[in-house]
Amino acid sequence: MALAASFQPSMVELSGPVATRAKGAVRDLDSAGDGGIRAKRMNGKSMNLNEIDLGRYAPYLFRSIANRLGQLDSSFLSEHFGIGLNEWSCLTLLGLESDIPATRICEVGGFDKAVVSRSINSMEAKGLVVTALAPNRKRLRLINLTPAGRQLYRDTRAYAQQRQLRLLAGLSAAESADLLHMLNIVHANIHDASISELASGDTFGE
Repeated sequence: MALAASFQPSMVELSGPVATRAKGAVRDLDSAGDGGIRAKRMNGKSMNLNEIDLGRYAPYLFRSIANRLGQLDSSFLSEHFGIGLNEWSCLTLLGLESDIPATRICEVGGFDKAVVSRSINSMEAKGLVVTALAPNRKRLRLINLTPAGRQLYRDTRAYAQQRQLRLLAGLSAAESADLLHMLNIVHANIHDASISELASGDTFGE
């Protein structure tokens, strides 16, 4: 199957400031260098059904955004806070919830157990977390932030908030709220769906 790197939002359904920003974004992509996606002008023609319009293909867009955010976050967190991206993800949840097992971090963040295990071990070695056996559960270990871990959580929180502001720049408050609402719906969909459901042959044409 040929993949067409087409990133051309439809302007038919957009009007006012939203359309203006979308058109500007396409112009930016057209002139982008190595870091951008060059828009493919469709000239009003229907897209070839054998192609995927990546600008309208949600899984590609989610993966592309996640990859780019991951690269930026990983570099910044390592340089300024001495932790990796996976460690920061664990740190953030532990800043919100106490006495939780590693499985809870896996559940919320969608992480593999091995990734969380390595991250917690690294954080424990750095004095950021402590683990202890749960009462009446001999094999269950609960994780908590140390005072140093709690301080690091507070220090990185400002960075996380600033990152969201930059990511949503150009959107109004209402648009940001709508986007976050829709992302939470998508998040629930992917959380609830099994791999077999997502890849069901019934969803594909011949």
